[in-house]
Amino acid sequence: MRRATAIAATVLVSALTACGPGEDNAVDGPSKSAYGTGTPSGASAAHGAPGRLPSFPSADKGDPGSAESAMRELLGLAADTAKGIPDDDRRPVITVVDHNPCSLYPVAGACLPTTVDQPVPIEMDPVRTWDTYTEQEARGQDGNASWQDEVLAAYINYLMYRQSQRTDPTLLTSSDDADVAKVKRLQHCKQGNVVGPLKPIMRPALWHYFSPLESDPDFTAGTQGKC
Repeated sequence: MRRATAIAATVLVSALTACGPGEDNAVDGPSKSAYGTGTPSGASAAHGAPGRLPSFPSADKGDPGSAESAMRELLGLAADTAKGIPDDDRRPVITVVDHNPCSLYPVAGACLPTTVDQPVPIEMDPVRTWDTYTEQEARGQDGNASWQDEVLAAYINYLMYRQSQRTDPTLLTSSDDADVAKVKRLQHCKQGNVVGPLKPIMRPALWHYFSPLESDPDFTAGTQGKC
């Protein structure tokens, strides 16, 4: 069996960690529409976060269409507020699918490129996400925190892939164990880029997924836009 690349192995662990339905899972990392066709906010003019994150309506008032709208809105908010990222990274191409996003993730994911110039789409499955949300809510769990975590993780991995393409493309194909640590540091820094600005409006159930990194120096650097 062919050995996974360092970057693929890192995000695979993240995806498997994020799959659990409960709230005791700590995530280490981590649509059809094209949010990317809109006008992006400039890095120097990123909007301040609003008073709350996008969430799904109650199960008796919503549907997969409302789920897709909320998922797009969260991706747009993450792109708008991320700290210190290039303008081009604020407008990812988002595609809706009816299967596991990127053949790996349960809700949303950024598809791993293998070359410097290969596009990095973000895929999401709103129908499955909605079904999972309603199941979790029926069990008394916080269904919003689960999908919000995975959507943010998709954008975090998108930023990691994009930076790798620009500054260290060998990470896209390397299977060297030494590169795993390098990928993890970059991933933690990109988590800081995205999560740092949104932390003040995260509910505890969502912050729970990212809180293990709060004292990580790479995460802290990311909150300051220093990846």
